[in-house]
Amino acid sequence: MPSNLFDLTGKIAIVTGASRGIGAAATIALAEAGADIVACSRNQEALKQIVEEVQKLGRNAFCVQVDVSNRADYRLVKRALGNVWEMILAN
Repeated sequence: MPSNLFDLTGKIAIVTGASRGIGAAATIALAEAGADIVACSRNQEALKQIVEEVQKLGRNAFCVQVDVSNRADYRLVKRALGNVWEMILAN
């Protein structure tokens, strides 16, 4: 079976709730598959740790402190990122 069934090289993933639990695990898994990451959470310090882990995998990553349940925060992130992302994992 081909090993590239889940190849995300060149893709950008936005992951909400990326600072812990399922969101953090999904962030690492997406990066391991080749995606660059925009990690979103309310916890900036925890996000920094996740971004460092992603960067150690050789992927680009940055964190955005945001509360996606807040409509104004959501709109700000949406405007800032425009159409550069290929997928979003809402956790």
